[in-house]
Amino acid sequence: MKRIIIMGIMILLVVAGYAGAVTIPPEVLSDYQPLEGYIVKQLGKDYLVDLDAEDGLHHGDILTVLASGEELVHPVTQQVIGTLEAVKVFLRVEKIHDGFSQVTPLDEAPELSPGEKVQRYALVPVAIDAGGEGAATLAGELREALPHLDWTGKVEPMISFKVLQGRLSALDPAGKLLCSYALEDEAIASDVAPQQQTAKTVSPIIHQQQQKQNGIWFGPNLKGAAIALVTGDVDGDGRQELAVLLNRQLEVGRIEQGSYQTIDSFEISGGKPIALEVIDLDGDNRDELYLVCENEDGVNSRVLAVVEKQVVVQGEVSWHLRKVTIPREGSVLLGQESSKVELFSGKIFRVSGEGGQLRKEAPLELPEQVNIYGFAPFLNEQGQLLYVYLSATDYLKVADVDGEVLWESDDYYGGSEVRVLRENEARDEEVMTFIRPRITVNREGEILVTWNDGIRLLSRYRAYNESQLVALSWNGFVMNEQWRTVVQKGYLADFSLADVDHDGKDELVTLVKFKRKGLLSGARSGVVFYELAGVASGE
Repeated sequence: MKRIIIMGIMILLVVAGYAGAVTIPPEVLSDYQPLEGYIVKQLGKDYLVDLDAEDGLHHGDILTVLASGEELVHPVTQQVIGTLEAVKVFLRVEKIHDGFSQVTPLDEAPELSPGEKVQRYALVPVAIDAGGEGAATLAGELREALPHLDWTGKVEPMISFKVLQGRLSALDPAGKLLCSYALEDEAIASDVAPQQQTAKTVSPIIHQQQQKQNGIWFGPNLKGAAIALVTGDVDGDGRQELAVLLNRQLEVGRIEQGSYQTIDSFEISGGKPIALEVIDLDGDNRDELYLVCENEDGVNSRVLAVVEKQVVVQGEVSWHLRKVTIPREGSVLLGQESSKVELFSGKIFRVSGEGGQLRKEAPLELPEQVNIYGFAPFLNEQGQLLYVYLSATDYLKVADVDGEVLWESDDYYGGSEVRVLRENEARDEEVMTFIRPRITVNREGEILVTWNDGIRLLSRYRAYNESQLVALSWNGFVMNEQWRTVVQKGYLADFSLADVDHDGKDELVTLVKFKRKGLLSGARSGVVFYELAGVASGE
């Protein structure tokens, strides 16, 4: 069978300058593990298969349809002892739905029939450049761990892995980065000697004058990975402050005469931060901050207040917390329980409280597929309540109160780099969940949602290098785009609408991660402000 691959992922493992013993990152084994399913039906030139995200399928995965090839005959007994399998066609996963996925052939092939078996990455050709000390060990471990790949080198390899600055990166034939896996520190090449440094306390903010150009300000330079951003009157002075959540610290500040001024910083402890919210729950005209962290027991959420220019803890609960604006009612705080096994457990419920002490109230009736993060209720022209939400695979959907999906986007929206790992003992596997980003509805009824472009190929890794905020409107049948911001070269983590410069007009405030963490340097993020001339504002 002649195999000509026009598209898709082919892997060349180039491991150069690598020293010492190597352990394969578990994400590699998970993302390339075998997975079997079947053709369900033909859909034009594409096909539907009976696999979805719950089975572990990812957008961009390669599925193989095998055909029986040459029979192997024993030279002495003349008995048939086996059959060589040949590739009939490779299929690439283009779109994942609930219960099935759409795939497209990567080469011309005979028409496939319902019931034909598909196998993920079976006989996909790979190659390894095993030069350099320690690289042969990595190559051997990969061959042993992933024997279903084609390691023979008889067919031109297509995809590539390359070790660079302590990461194992996957590249396409053009050299474009598809995915990257962190390697253990002790396995990193030892040609870069660590420098002895004196420990000292460093603020996560590099204060500098704001840059303003064409209605866009570039605010403070943040040391750390962007997680979340909110705006609110947290000190009760009647003006809006900013709260920025980084991977290690929460920073509260304000804009004073065109410059950013820090009010206080709060060091993160007791888990990894995944979300931040703000609301005046007890009605004292002072917004509280709600910091959500995940840990091995579930989640820990702390109620924070700014008292005399200091961030203090007022209370804590073991729930997820999220503010949502409900039509005809206003902003409410929602909660959802979590456990060691299930990141999201039970129904979403209303939350009340005062003085930092939170109380669980009645459940909120929502479509089953809606997550506490990444959804917003809105009204259609007839005044009926609908829900817009992001799916686990980053498609934007609209559903009615009964959960019937009325519309689904063709393109990706959202995109999150905030991930949580949970052990699923029943299935003897680890489950990776990405926290879905914020969706809001402004005063004009426009749906505001982030758009991040980059790597979504594999289940455990997301890396985005371009982003925008998009405004959409519902016409009763589909979402239509109304406007979008200019492209920023980084990952858009969160956003808010507020009058942060106190000029009587709302600005769009966004939090962007501009630089990823490297071997010898940390991540860097920034706050970007947009003037909203001619654009609807407010929530």
